[in-house]
Amino acid sequence: MDLEKIVGFAQSLGNSEESMDCLYPYLLGCFGMEHPPDRSFQRRGVLITFDGHSGAGKDTQIRMLSASMRQDSLYSGSNITELVLKKKDPFRQVSKFLWSNPQLLAEGDCSFLLLSAGRKYVVCSAVLPLLEDCRTVLLQNRSYLSHLAYCAAGVGELGSLLAVTGYDVTADLPFILECDVAVAYERVMRRSPEKGCIIYPNERPAYMEKVKKNFQHLYSITDGVLPIETSGAVGDIAAKIKSCVDDYFMKRVGR
Repeated sequence: MDLEKIVGFAQSLGNSEESMDCLYPYLLGCFGMEHPPDRSFQRRGVLITFDGHSGAGKDTQIRMLSASMRQDSLYSGSNITELVLKKKDPFRQVSKFLWSNPQLLAEGDCSFLLLSAGRKYVVCSAVLPLLEDCRTVLLQNRSYLSHLAYCAAGVGELGSLLAVTGYDVTADLPFILECDVAVAYERVMRRSPEKGCIIYPNERPAYMEKVKKNFQHLYSITDGVLPIETSGAVGDIAAKIKSCVDDYFMKRVGR
């Protein structure tokens, strides 16, 4: 597979819905993948998303919420499912190839468009089918909000990039976790031995500050976002999140 050719095609497109309409089927063809079947989507399940900068505690809070819900009779009969979208992206190797070849980046960073195409495939092939089942409670690590916050150079780009994400699903409970950047970086450093002591550029304090500002601007242009401060005790944060989720489900079932 000619990854450089794929990157070149993506670089010839702008960040727009029309560009997605071109790139998405092109990538499916390059990877020999079938287009996910179109469906008349009827949403019956519940989508809970966790976004935030590195070190904000997304993995920890998803794990704790999942364990707590499984022990709670309120969720008896629910199919509680955890999903990390970026791990399911079938085109991710193209973005990684772009990032590892700075000479290609000099011709234009098409990361947002490439990652959007991958997200679209996962949404259509996995997220939508899961949410058609009324028993599904999907705990999703990173929604399109993270996609925007990480890819936008600054808050001025967020509005135009948001228009490209129309394929995605709006969460019933969209949590955005954020904390003091120094606290977040300490957490990143503490867990770095798990991945060979590597600290990625998007985990460094300056990048975290940019992402955090982008998230904060998203509050003003996105409805229903639930910001959660996570600098404090993990257990207290988990209890606050669980309370929000319980309130939502109690209203949903009419209790």
